Amino acid sequence: MRIAVSGATGFIGTALVGDLSRDHAVMGFSTRALDPAALKSFAPTHLVHAAAIAHRRPPRSAAGPRELHQVNVHLAGRTAALAARLGLERMLFLSSIGVHGAATAPGEAISEASPLRPGNPYAASKLEAEQLIRRTLAGTATRLTILRPALVYGPGAPGNLALLRRCVDAGLPLPLGAVANRRSLIALPNLIDLIHNALLHPAAADRTYVAADAETIATPELIRLIARARHRPCRLFPLPTPLLAAAGRLPVLGPKLLQLSGNLVVDSSLVRRDLGWQQPVDQRSALEAAFSPEPS
Repeated sequence: MRIAVSGATGFIGTALVGDLSRDHAVMGFSTRALDPAALKSFAPTHLVHAAAIAHRRPPRSAAGPRELHQVNVHLAGRTAALAARLGLERMLFLSSIGVHGAATAPGEAISEASPLRPGNPYAASKLEAEQLIRRTLAGTATRLTILRPALVYGPGAPGNLALLRRCVDAGLPLPLGAVANRRSLIALPNLIDLIHNALLHPAAADRTYVAADAETIATPELIRLIARARHRPCRLFPLPTPLLAAAGRLPVLGPKLLQLSGNLVVDSSLVRRDLGWQQPVDQRSALEAAFSPEPS
């Protein structure tokens, strides 16, 4: 196959280009550099749209939402329109589990049938992009696959996992010792393998799937594992629930504490059944690899 990948220099895109290049001709382009002439010259058969702005603080000026919409929505629509004009066989859009919300109730799990309730501008932009791409490709020869992955971890992962790693490295005490939650994540190698599989599998055409490791993990367990992997002390202490809720109202750090202390469980059994997909890496091994100290 001849596969184009947008967002090819990002955390996920870099790994994806490396994986796909072993078996296919691949053309990568960055978040903003969509060159229709170059793409037409490459003559792709498939396209993965992984370009997005993510892991940023809420925008403090009017320019922030405009930039988010420009990259996460407008670029996605332009890319889909180009895919249709070029007659590509398949476009895979990398969305986010956040389109279903940022938390689940105890005993609840997000599936493909769960309500759509994005809770932040990033997730809202991903849902808007999904809807725009569907409209753009409707009635064309290009089939669409949408993946909504849980939080992705791997070496150099950004966002809340990078924050936890920095806190552990700095020896900071973390008030999450009494948290008894469950969270779904997805290892970067597992997501890359699933993208590769779903992009080419006939059963994934015109389907939307949520994606996560089969295992879930509690936040205190995750922090202890990070500390062991990095050979650092684990400084967890229990904070009573009312005090943790009060700390959640603090600026900047508060929302992150609340997010890390809540449940977010994803049931990815449908994609496993439909595609016969099995994750290649177990979660514990992938987490240890993700947080092991970088070679000096």
